[in-house]
Amino acid sequence: MSPVQGMVKYFTAVSNRDIVALMECFASNAVVLTGTITLTTKSDIESYYQNGTLSSSNPYFFPIPHYLFVSNSTIAVEIELHLNPTHTRLVGDWFTFDSAGKIRRLTIYDGPHWYPLADSAKPLVLSEIENTLVHDTCLELRQQSPMALISHRTLQRYVSALQTRNLEQLMLIFDLNAQIITSTNVYTTQDEIKQFYVNGILHISNTHFSLRLSELFIYDDQIAVEIRFKIFPTQKKYVADFFTFNRDGYIIRLNEYDGQTVDSTQSFTTQKEHS
Repeated sequence: MSPVQGMVKYFTAVSNRDIVALMECFASNAVVLTGTITLTTKSDIESYYQNGTLSSSNPYFFPIPHYLFVSNSTIAVEIELHLNPTHTRLVGDWFTFDSAGKIRRLTIYDGPHWYPLADSAKPLVLSEIENTLVHDTCLELRQQSPMALISHRTLQRYVSALQTRNLEQLMLIFDLNAQIITSTNVYTTQDEIKQFYVNGILHISNTHFSLRLSELFIYDDQIAVEIRFKIFPTQKKYVADFFTFNRDGYIIRLNEYDGQTVDSTQSFTTQKEHS
């Protein structure tokens, strides 16, 4: 079973609220990481779903996958969860599959609640997931479109501006109509975006800040990236960012999903990291 077939099986089981079929999607040594906990046994993973998204008290639940990126054994997907008639939640999920097409690692990044997706975010259906083309990683951009190259260059400028703490250069990368969407806020003006960085990762008190891209997917005007932030001497945090670029290469939309903050001596990811 291929990773895409494993992904289809996962979404089918979740949509049908079939816990037995869902648990068959996970390898015996699977690990599930959320923003607050790490699950390392099949019984813990089963309880996580039964007490959460598949709880009997949550009768309206169904997932709608949006941006889907596939590369070898790893799939990154932005998912809209309907938890009741009016409550919409976004998550960014990163799946790694074994050779049998079973999930061996799932990192769930928390996104905003009560947020309607942009009109351009077309939901995928299961048949589209089955037929999804394999999207190359950033290391194989020679086979990508010109827009993908433009997007990748902008991302390089974004990372460089953060690494050098150059707020002026950072703001030049955002379109005047850009939005940043986090788990708690939506920033819609240039001043709000500037304050988001000034009061956050570029705050003057954050003297140990650095970042590294852990896993990167790029396709035309969309990029999904897992980023490791070193925030303090002994802490690092993981986030999953989904970028959308306009045709001129400026960031028009950035969804930032929160992950775990862990001790810097702990091993968090098994994926190859790109500086």
